[in-house]
Parts: sequence; structure tokens; C-alpha cells
Amino acid sequence: MTRARPNSGFTILELLVVIAIFSLIAVMLANGQRFAVRAWETQERQIQGQGDVGAIQNAIRQLLVSGRSFQGDDEVLHWTGPLPHALNRAGLFDVDLKLDDKTLLVAWRPHFNGPMPKADPETTPLAKDVVSFKLAYFIRKDQGPADWSDSLPKDKKPSLIRVTVRLAQGRWPPLVIAPMLEPETTAAPAAAGAGVPGAPPQGPAAPGSAPAGSAPAQGGQDAN
Repeated sequence: MTRARPNSGFTILELLVVIAIFSLIAVMLANGQRFAVRAWETQERQIQGQGDVGAIQNAIRQLLVSGRSFQGDDEVLHWTGPLPHALNRAGLFDVDLKLDDKTLLVAWRPHFNGPMPKADPETTPLAKDVVSFKLAYFIRKDQGPADWSDSLPKDKKPSLIRVTVRLAQGRWPPLVIAPMLEPETTAAPAAAGAGVPGAPPQGPAAPGSAPAGSAPAQGGQDAN
């Protein structure tokens, strides 16, 4: 008869194999958790960055829509207009949009037409770590079709302004802004009462009547 082997449990080799398998499972779970945390943090940063970019674009849009007297090239844009209501600054300001040391900023100071010395501009950074910044203007020409241009003549107001920014981190969606059109001034009427509301219409002169502005004929004198 064979002798039954007593149940002595796992051998050392079997324990080592089980420990190695559990170690591999723990490492895989830890790596998966770290990857999930990093992916979540990256997604949060992207969402926050997109929100910041959206706020920056809205601020630029509010500034340019109500601006006038635009002057600029592909690197700097200058105009006159009000500031956003959030800044609680009334009146007109001279505003510049430009790139300075990889920082997109807005500089403004009160607008004066007189000989008073100009105040130092106040600056507000909009975006940092800017790789490139470029402006373009859609101008209606006197002859030929309208087209985009890198420079803005003084006597032309752009129909559209395109702001292109490339950030070190994050995405800048295409930004094209249409400034408000200034009302056109009408020419003065050629004659008194012409075009004036409520003025009686001037019909043709009656036969034999004196022209407007001439003196009446003197009594007793024959008109030859």
C-alpha cells in the first residue's frame, strides 16, 4: 500500500509565482490610474485654456466693434473708441493691440485732440507665451475687388479685421471682427429751405416777377 501524502500547503515556488503575478497586476493598475489622472488633468487644462482664449477673443471683439479711426499694419493696430463696460471707464480712449515680449497686450490712454500732453498708457496683458501674432484687414478698394491687406491706409476703414495668434499651448480659433460702420455725413442744401423739414416747396417764378434777391422796380420809371 502507498502512503498518503499529507496536505502541507503551497510550496515556496508556487508562492513566488503568485506574488509575481499579483505584483504585475498591481503595477498595471497603478500605471492605469496614473494615466487616467494625467489624462483628466490635461483635459481640465485644455478646457480652462479654451475658456481663457474665448474670454480674450470676446474682449478683443468688444474693443474693435465700437472702434473708429483705425491705423495699423500686420503687427500693431491703433484705434479710438470706448473701453468695455466691465472696466467702468467712460469716454474715448486711444487703444493699441500689439505683441510685446511674447505677450499679447492692450494699451490705452484717454483720447485728447488738444495740445495737452498725452498721459502714459496703461497696459493689460491678454495672453502669454504667444509664438506669433498677425493682423490683416479686408479693405474695399475704389477700383477692383476687395481683398485682404497687411497694412491699413489712413483714409480707409476696414470692413473686416482678422486677428491670428499662435500660442505655445492651446488653440486660437479663427477670429474675424467687423467694426461698426460710421454714419455718412450728408451734404448741405444748395439753396435756403431746400431739404429742410417743414419748409414750403419753391415752385417756378411767376411771369413778370422779379428774380429772387433783386430789388423791385421803382415807381414812375418805365421799364425798358
